[in-house]
Amino acid sequence: MNKLLLIALFGLLVACSTTAEADHSDNGKCLDEIKHWNSLTDAQKSEADAVAKRDEGAGHWVSGDKSKCEASYKSAITLATD
Repeated sequence: MNKLLLIALFGLLVACSTTAEADHSDNGKCLDEIKHWNSLTDAQKSEADAVAKRDEGAGHWVSGDKSKCEASYKSAITLATD
């Protein structure tokens, strides 16, 4: 049930974000990292290690731990773009 909620929430975040909205300013609430992730290319977003970190970040988002969410998404972005 938790995974279903996590997937649904993440799907909503992805659906509501577009590349045009991706400002990369640090707001401390993980939203900027989620927008940054959504602005990556499909090839970048398919990196296995990056996807695992992104999923970890999404789990922290659902649990309300925004600082851990930010750290995980930053790691995911770094893994996807290096």
